[in-house]
Amino acid sequence: MRKIYDPMEFQPGMQQIDSDIFDRVIAARKAYQPEQYTARQVKAALQKEELSFEDFAALLSPAAQPFLEQMARRAKTEREKHFGNNVLLFTPLYISNYCENQCVYCGFNCKNAITRCKLNAEEIEAEMQNIAKTGMREVLLLTGESRSVSGPEYIAEAVRIAKKYFSTIGLEVYPMNADEYAMLRECGADFVTVFQETYDLERYGEMHVAGAKRCFPYRVCAQERALMGGMRGVGFGVLLGLADFRKDMFAAGITSFKMYLTYPAMMIGDGAVYSALKALKKRGGIAGVHCENAGVIDARIAELKAAGRAADVSAHPEARPDYLEAEAVARLLRIAEAADAPVVIVHLTNREALDEVAFARARGQRVYVETCPQYLALDDGVYYDANWSMAARYVCAPPIRAEENQRALWRGLRRGEIQTISTDHCSFTLAQKDMGREDFTKIPGGLPGVETRGEVVYTRGVAAGRMTVAGMCRALCENPAKLYGLYPRKGVIAAGSDADIVVYDPKASHILSARDMVTKAGYTPFEGLRTEGGIAKVYLRGSLMVEDGRIVGGPEGQYLRRGLCTL
Repeated sequence: MRKIYDPMEFQPGMQQIDSDIFDRVIAARKAYQPEQYTARQVKAALQKEELSFEDFAALLSPAAQPFLEQMARRAKTEREKHFGNNVLLFTPLYISNYCENQCVYCGFNCKNAITRCKLNAEEIEAEMQNIAKTGMREVLLLTGESRSVSGPEYIAEAVRIAKKYFSTIGLEVYPMNADEYAMLRECGADFVTVFQETYDLERYGEMHVAGAKRCFPYRVCAQERALMGGMRGVGFGVLLGLADFRKDMFAAGITSFKMYLTYPAMMIGDGAVYSALKALKKRGGIAGVHCENAGVIDARIAELKAAGRAADVSAHPEARPDYLEAEAVARLLRIAEAADAPVVIVHLTNREALDEVAFARARGQRVYVETCPQYLALDDGVYYDANWSMAARYVCAPPIRAEENQRALWRGLRRGEIQTISTDHCSFTLAQKDMGREDFTKIPGGLPGVETRGEVVYTRGVAAGRMTVAGMCRALCENPAKLYGLYPRKGVIAAGSDADIVVYDPKASHILSARDMVTKAGYTPFEGLRTEGGIAKVYLRGSLMVEDGRIVGGPEGQYLRRGLCTL
């Protein structure tokens, strides 16, 4: 007779991990009392720039019902601020509908007499070819929950096939152990979605009568195991209506945690940073950290606003001076020293911050540094343009610094003190930048830059005698590949490596202009810059992708599993 497990009992083969996520989520859900929140608390939450979990709880409460319109408008504003108007489409593809669970609400229930089907490799490939012909670049693979019919190896084969046709591959399958997730990630899977369905243990047991899905804690911790296995992303979900929908929404909302050093609403304490760095080192990982002293910056912003400068773009760099970046770099490096862990300082902008890196290296620490083209080629005068729109388009964090810092950065690149030049390519439109006309802190931060990086670095670096061609190749190609464990597949032209080649013509001088670019931002921060030469061709794995500024190839990018740092 088949054993009916207690919902809290792990079944054979189920991995138990050392994590407090389960206890934290369940305790928070149990403590949450939606009825205790008032309209005043809802109004206060809607007026805040940054929301806490307590604010989240208020917005889920019955008291929030009269404010749904305001909540929708705020959600739209936040979405546009952080993500623009991007819409991502993916195609779900069921490759098997066999299931071994007895979930009382589901048509896939193993006791239901439905037609079952399992696609073989040839059928999977045919389906994917047809989907790819439509232009879709993302796919979500789904199965029923049956290890005996659609085991991890079967799913892995489907992922390997999908990798030939799609840039992003998601999985919505049964929960697995960390080593199984690692195997799927190695095959090309990018993210995992698991629906907990309800975080109410009693109701969960009533709904899931038998099968592996009956184990409540194994399912709750599925995303943690997926991240341990190296998945790039995880998704959460509940089925509203199985239990108290407000409590389930609250539990789903607090399941995932991220670590930030810079932004007050998302910051964690130094102890947590220390623990995270130690954990990363143990697993061979490395953290990239954006360093600014958020607490002091926040206080300076309040002072500037009180002085009547809320609409003044020049208040942005004044709120975030270079020495506060240097302080944050120094603090992080001391934490990294205590953790005996390497770190990457991203978006480094100034001499004082670079000096702190030198001090750490003199102590024997492993520190890597990245900077960006705007810090090498522009100065803080851009924020003082009389035209508000012209000044606002340069808002980024850390801000562009005074000109003398450029010399320190170029010197750092020549000496190998700065390893990489990157760009976050935050391509907010001018209309989106305009959202901060009355409050400079609401100007979306970031610049479009991926199209211009190579030509700007060559023009202001190589052609100006500040760095060699070899140094440019190291900073743009070789070092990033080594830093993230992709070398020698990437970052070098050699037998066995991917044929990713940029052909640069030193005689192809032209003037940078947004009207000639692919980006939809509507501007470039380097508008009007006459380049020394230009990019003639770009090859990706041997295929021509760009010629004379025109994209001639289709989207053929691949997500690659990173390895250990070799820099």
